[in-house]
Amino acid sequence: MNLSSTVHGLIVWATPGLLTLAADVWTASPLDRVFPDTTASSRAAAEYRLYAARGERESFQIAIEGGRRGPTEVVVEAGGVGKHIGPPGVRLVDYAVGGAPSPRAIGSAMLWPDVLLPNSPFEVEPGRTRAVWLTYEVGEGAPSGVHKGEVIVRMGKRRKRTVSVTIEVFDFAIPKFPSLRTHFNLDRRAIRENMAPEEDTWETWQSIYDALAAYRISYALADTPAGLPLPKGLEVDAERLAHLEYAARSAQMNTVNAGLLDSVATLPKEPSSPGVQDPLQDTLHKIHGWSQLQGLLDQCITGVFRIPNQREWNDFRTQLFRMKRLDRRSTRVLAGELSPFFERYAEVWAVPLSGFHLGGHTLLREDRSLSYGLEFPPVRLLSSNIDVQLAASAYDGSFFSKWQSDDGRREWLQIDFAGPVSANRIGIATRGPGIVADNIRVRTSQSGGPLSLSDVSWESVPATSRFDYRWLDGTFARPRAFDRLRIDFGRGPVTVYEISFGQKPVYEKFAEEYRVQPWLDARARAFPSFHIDADSAEYRLGPWVCWGHDLDGFLGGALNNWSQAWVDGGATDGGPPWKRRPRNGQASLPEVLLYPGGSQIFPSIRLELLRDGLEDYEYLRALSDAAEQDAIAAEEFGSLVRRELYDHEAEPGSLGRHGKKFAERRVRIGRALTALAKDAR
Repeated sequence: MNLSSTVHGLIVWATPGLLTLAADVWTASPLDRVFPDTTASSRAAAEYRLYAARGERESFQIAIEGGRRGPTEVVVEAGGVGKHIGPPGVRLVDYAVGGAPSPRAIGSAMLWPDVLLPNSPFEVEPGRTRAVWLTYEVGEGAPSGVHKGEVIVRMGKRRKRTVSVTIEVFDFAIPKFPSLRTHFNLDRRAIRENMAPEEDTWETWQSIYDALAAYRISYALADTPAGLPLPKGLEVDAERLAHLEYAARSAQMNTVNAGLLDSVATLPKEPSSPGVQDPLQDTLHKIHGWSQLQGLLDQCITGVFRIPNQREWNDFRTQLFRMKRLDRRSTRVLAGELSPFFERYAEVWAVPLSGFHLGGHTLLREDRSLSYGLEFPPVRLLSSNIDVQLAASAYDGSFFSKWQSDDGRREWLQIDFAGPVSANRIGIATRGPGIVADNIRVRTSQSGGPLSLSDVSWESVPATSRFDYRWLDGTFARPRAFDRLRIDFGRGPVTVYEISFGQKPVYEKFAEEYRVQPWLDARARAFPSFHIDADSAEYRLGPWVCWGHDLDGFLGGALNNWSQAWVDGGATDGGPPWKRRPRNGQASLPEVLLYPGGSQIFPSIRLELLRDGLEDYEYLRALSDAAEQDAIAAEEFGSLVRRELYDHEAEPGSLGRHGKKFAERRVRIGRALTALAKDAR
């Protein structure tokens, strides 16, 4: 008879006689955090079971507690699993010093397990705990079924513990070329400053790119700090392009940032004299010519552009248009909330989860405009804000732009119409509690007359989903024509997404050339976050969010945004830089997914869990494809691949349930696809 237990969402099987290891050695899920004071739970198991498709990597941890009489030297020896799965990669888990609690913090620990160091003999102090991280790679030739192996943990000269490992291999393979597009930044300048000059060789960089290839991510090779001008030509950048080609092929990158034109401020100035060649044109031609020659044009992006403050929109849009005009091959990535102001100026649009709107997403998917023609066009919009341009966002025929008032003032909006308006209803789309019906006052006038108070009764209509708007529907007691409307909201802050007079929107269908690919903008401070003090499940959730919201890509930040203190020589006591206490107010390493190791880089647990999420995405995609082809019963497995909307305000402490979901859904999908492969033979 077999017994089972669940350790943080991973199913662990053991026989009754081997259920519990000695208290000094036990196994843990990748989602578990093993701190120096962690002790074995009653559920610690002697055998750990993993599940994987061909081409997949799966991990677990072994925790070791020190003895009572001085440091214990530990040696971990891991062999292959069966005849077809090689020995795992073994890394020692080290602790990084956390900073000020992040917005996603689940605790206030000073040390967080995250750094994965190369395997070597190590010591564990009495009463303290260390963990090792083991990652198995299932090759393309591994047959489906159950494979067994073991890991030996030697503790000093006399003690030895054996951990049994079972891997159930599913009868399908995840693709080498990732299905979900990603984009991160790798700061090569920081790596170069951290290594000895004699180690700055092609072979060293190859080893770094090869180490990153396991994580299924695409990343840009940034050599210049943000804000500095671009080089005059690509001749001086030929070395970076050679490195980029190697990295892209090694990692099967699906997004290749050949241009690194990531800021309008860094673009060369457009010539003021007619007939003079734009200096940006030569750069763009060389970028895309190189990409085309290497066969990477389909994956190539010209740059990532974060939408600036609204006062800078006109110049920003002009620069985006300039790129496409100079070279039609330019693929521009926008990052920011939806607005019709930019809908024809990007090929990829990464939206933060807080700005996701199902209606706007549907319009992008249908190649339609985010705005519609207004029945009553305005000639002028004014507001309590000084900036008139901001007020225009409240009544522009789009539910995906917004006007935000100043905090604490008596807020108002005024619309002057091109002609008389005859309407007996008015609607205000908003979010949050800012606008209260009892505080609203409506005033109207006609033909330049004074504004007079209108009697309007209001009904509040709640949002139908967490990504929709709350409506306030008003009815005029005595309808009359007007050409000027002023709405007083009382004290702010107030946000208005649109004002409507009952018109049904009709959205224009764009030509295929304006097709936009929707991505997730995974900002460091928002869910899903990479802060070191966030819930472990959060690092794995990004690809699940992309699946649930039907998004094609994942825009991350920097992989190695190391502080200057890190690259200047580490801690004053000679220890590694991640042991240094951050400056006051510095958040908990949101953009440090790699750690400096001289001529090498050390991965993080967070990066490992992101890779797990990217592999989960392949399971969801494979089952969905099978259901669409009627190769599998959609009604039976539809719940496994349903599009689930995630809340951008998810409480950090509420994410533990996802660990169990990861495990259960993966296993069910894997076995369903295995059965499908068996039936096909």
